[in-house]
Amino acid sequence: MEVDGEPIHIERAPVTDVRRLSWTGDAATDEPVTEPATLEIALGGAGGPAARAVTVWLPQGMIVDLLDLRADAPVIAAEPSHAPVWIHHGSSISHCVETPSPTGVWPVIAARTSDLSLINLGFGGQCMLDPFVADTIAATPADVITLKVGINIVGARSFDQRTFTPAVHGFLDRVRAGHPDTPIVLASSILWPGSEDTPGPSDVEFFDDGHVRCYAAGDAADVARGALTMTESRRQLAEVVRVRAASGERIAYLDGLSLYGADGLVPRARLG
Repeated sequence: MEVDGEPIHIERAPVTDVRRLSWTGDAATDEPVTEPATLEIALGGAGGPAARAVTVWLPQGMIVDLLDLRADAPVIAAEPSHAPVWIHHGSSISHCVETPSPTGVWPVIAARTSDLSLINLGFGGQCMLDPFVADTIAATPADVITLKVGINIVGARSFDQRTFTPAVHGFLDRVRAGHPDTPIVLASSILWPGSEDTPGPSDVEFFDDGHVRCYAAGDAADVARGALTMTESRRQLAEVVRVRAASGERIAYLDGLSLYGADGLVPRARLG
């Protein structure tokens, strides 16, 4: 929680229900539901007779059903933000599910640094160029759109060299149906050593010390038969942007390796 922009309280959200989905998403099982949890938060020294702007940040790692909100003082909705709206869609690198606080995820930090109002559509493991995501972006007002594509698709082997480029074009076409002139930045993935030149599917190895290694378990020989790698995905994304920009579209390409490559995190200057 923040009061007038200053963090004053952190409360760990309890888990009251667990839903397990099948890999294809067409089946689900629910574990027994417990009673709804109640969180009591005191503003402490932040209180007083003057109206205060209170912001409650919900956890980014779970679904939250807000059933009720009560206070011992009048509560009114804040004025809507007039900051430019930034829609971002990406993978777990954008979802940041393991970040301890929802204000610590990099899209939130970047939005605050740039005075933007963020809509973060980061889906861990599920940035797959799904048409309904493109339609959602198309139907949502935005001043700038960024899309970080590649790592989930290569890891799941959901597209190959032949189908990846037209799928990206199709996704962008659906977004453009609602945003014909909105600037779009199409970014490729940051470095993933296990799959730069080896195709998926990805696999996970667990070690006795608790260390976990995620790696590409595909056969490098499949590349010659059309399997997609991270290196090839970057080349195709750059070409998609080149073709569309040449026709006058407001679109730019950002190489993920320029953000995090073989030398680690690359500092970048803020652009005004």
